[in-house]
Amino acid sequence: MKSCIAIVPKKSLVSPALFCLFALSVTTTAYAQAISKPNHSPKDRAATKTISTLPERQAKVFVGSSDYGGLPTAWEELANPDNYSKWNYVRTHANGFYTNFAMMDHVFAHGTNPLQMSINMANAFTHKDAFYETDMNYPEAQDERNIKCLTSSGFNILFASLNYGISTERVQTLKNYEGKRECLALMGPWTLGGDILGDASGNAALRENIKATDGMSADSPLRLWYNDDQSTREGLYSTVTFTNQLNKTSAVMLAPPDSNDRPGYGGPSFLKSSQMMVFDLEDHHAVPAIWAVYPYGAVTSLATFPESVVDAEGDTVAPDTKMGVAYWLIKHFNTFPKVTLLGSGVVKTGAQVIQKSGSHAIVSLGKGKKGSAEYTMPFVISNGFAPGIAISPVIRAIISNSEGWDIQFRLRGRKVTDSVTSDGGLNFVGGARISKKNPSTLEISIHAKKGNPKPVTIKLETMSNISNTVNKEISFTIIAKV
Repeated sequence: MKSCIAIVPKKSLVSPALFCLFALSVTTTAYAQAISKPNHSPKDRAATKTISTLPERQAKVFVGSSDYGGLPTAWEELANPDNYSKWNYVRTHANGFYTNFAMMDHVFAHGTNPLQMSINMANAFTHKDAFYETDMNYPEAQDERNIKCLTSSGFNILFASLNYGISTERVQTLKNYEGKRECLALMGPWTLGGDILGDASGNAALRENIKATDGMSADSPLRLWYNDDQSTREGLYSTVTFTNQLNKTSAVMLAPPDSNDRPGYGGPSFLKSSQMMVFDLEDHHAVPAIWAVYPYGAVTSLATFPESVVDAEGDTVAPDTKMGVAYWLIKHFNTFPKVTLLGSGVVKTGAQVIQKSGSHAIVSLGKGKKGSAEYTMPFVISNGFAPGIAISPVIRAIISNSEGWDIQFRLRGRKVTDSVTSDGGLNFVGGARISKKNPSTLEISIHAKKGNPKPVTIKLETMSNISNTVNKEISFTIIAKV
């Protein structure tokens, strides 16, 4: 008796030459990481840790303008319709606008018509949600003024953050004035002395503030993160993790290295350091639900536009600009991997490949004893849909009617069956992150054991990022029959 593998193609992902090879599908709820050490931290406390629950998440990205640059450049360059084409992808794909009390003070102090300026900004965004930041030292009446101005202009403020502690009254105002929204406790991860669960001064109060509000927002200038000043990295990992474990909202700001005019940086550019920080948080399983790109501080030398350029190889890439960072961030979270089967697979032990039609293929395997026949399918995992953007996708396999079959997965020669078949799937982070120069090959080996097993279905499901688990894409479905 023979084993037959029928492969059904998905035309949107596979070239016509490969249509006779296959397609796929899946489901999930838990996640297993399967990758090496992180890129920038000497401490990899969780690189192979299996997380029991994979939350349904959709990464949110909010974009704002500097509060120190003044007007018109800080606000009006984004709101000016003449500039729309310079950041068209970001303004149409970002979740909305990020602003703070200081920027709103600039608008009211220097703008001739603050409401019209806010309307102009709202008109620039396709998605008109907003994130408003303030602190306990700022007059509550002016918070109300700012919120009313933003909501009257067409923004829906979904989130607010409160720095320098909290009060019940202030939190309730931010949550309920002119609409309903979440209020997050704002913090600086360099103030924790490392782990938020440690006993440094203020840590216990911060933990209680996170519990008493809807979550946490981290202001983490990239200079402090890059140099790991006062254990900033551990403070950030632990606080995001702590907040996520409470099932509350976590947010992280990407601010240029020279934010707050802090000297002595000497590190990478805004774009490069942002990429390093995002990768580092992914590698440590400390990914927030919200990202804010908010260039505050002395950033007059950093251009706002363009959001993208075409490099010498013809790929669209992000430049080192304010909107370039936002462009890269949105693309990184939303680009699905390209999954391509190489050839028709490798058949061992005398099995026969029989072409049935342009859309199906049947591979016959001698049944025999376990291990006597094997069909190996090598898939290349690449970022072919956005070659200029490194991505951290998730791939998961669901196997139906597996009794009587032996199915194994290998990534670059390493066994990853447990990770790929776990509810959470295989997360391509660390050394396995996908880029144009770093694709991966995932091999699936299939063979029948003794007896007469029922047909087995292997469905491969992909997600663009561990932050984007709501949107799933079926890459291939493999059906093996006896």
